[in-house]
Amino acid sequence: MKQPHSPFVLVQALANLGRAALLERLARRGLTDIGMPDVKLLWCLDEAPITVQQAAQMMGTTNQFAARTVAKLQAEGLVEVGIHTTDKRASAVTATRKGAELVAILAEERDVIEQDWRARIGAEELASLARSLGRLVP
Repeated sequence: MKQPHSPFVLVQALANLGRAALLERLARRGLTDIGMPDVKLLWCLDEAPITVQQAAQMMGTTNQFAARTVAKLQAEGLVEVGIHTTDKRASAVTATRKGAELVAILAEERDVIEQDWRARIGAEELASLARSLGRLVP
């Protein structure tokens, strides 16, 4: 049975704890130019566009750092930046087709991270950790 995904904050924390292994697995897949900021920002993307401010908040970083990461990914053709549909003053960040392919790979890697931690500490303990971290994030 497929487990539900953990809250974003937990996935970020677990990825940071296992960053070397994650980056190694990505390198084995030919993704040698990707770093943790890129991974974290791409994990923020789903079907709906997000703003740079939302990305910064989700990544736990500053707006300036998130904007630099967006600019890097835009230059690599992984994200597009346009005008947000509901707030014309904000930029809307979305994955390009190439970026969406990378987001799918990163989703697989997220699943590997979650499975690893579930095996390490148990499903119940991981769920408890997810609930506790979820209470810390507004």
